[in-house]
Amino acid sequence: HFDADHKLVDFIQRKVDKLETFYDRLVDGEVFLRLNNEGIENKTVEIKLNVPGSQLFAIEKARSFEAATDQATDALRMQ
Repeated sequence: HFDADHKLVDFIQRKVDKLETFYDRLVDGEVFLRLNNEGIENKTVEIKLNVPGSQLFAIEKARSFEAATDQATDALRMQ
């Protein structure tokens, strides 16, 4: 229930685009941003990527959307 800043959208796009180095056949993906009402780490980023024959998913919480995006993309690299 908020509008993401253009800089934030660009940052997330660049981070997800870098995953193409690991998954050269990404079909599509979705990114969800959520503000929580709990504690200091109240920003959640969910990334879902579709690759042929599988689906990769990561969800991370952090103090900022940028930090959560970094953690989520790192988790997807490990997958």
